[in-house]
Amino acid sequence: MVDYDALQKRVGQIKHSLQRLERYADLDLADFLKNQDIQDIVEYNIFTTINLITDIANHIAVDEGLGDISTLSDGFRLLWQAGVFSQEEYETYRAMVGFRNIIAHEYMDLNKRLVFGILKNQLEDIRHFIHRICDLYLGR
Repeated sequence: MVDYDALQKRVGQIKHSLQRLERYADLDLADFLKNQDIQDIVEYNIFTTINLITDIANHIAVDEGLGDISTLSDGFRLLWQAGVFSQEEYETYRAMVGFRNIIAHEYMDLNKRLVFGILKNQLEDIRHFIHRICDLYLGR
């Protein structure tokens, strides 16, 4: 059985991180590139959000007995195989894990234009994840 309180806490943190990210979503690329403080805030909140959605997916997969987790993206794969996500959604979330790994390991050479592109174009994917999890597991 899925731990309702743990999910609710993680969803709340994701919503908080999304609010922080949305503050900067209207910036243009030039303003983003010249402000390292904003870049740091955006990178941190993207990293945190991806960690949280990964944690949620992995916890649900384990709690529901869908299979074993050996990589960060396994929860997404198992939820896709269980019909929770489409293949396209699975691929999107798996790519997010890849970007999370880039932030974690290549932070000194991180492509700021790529970060900006995620800020401008990928927040809806995170919102979609939250809505799906809330509908299926939190009853909202």
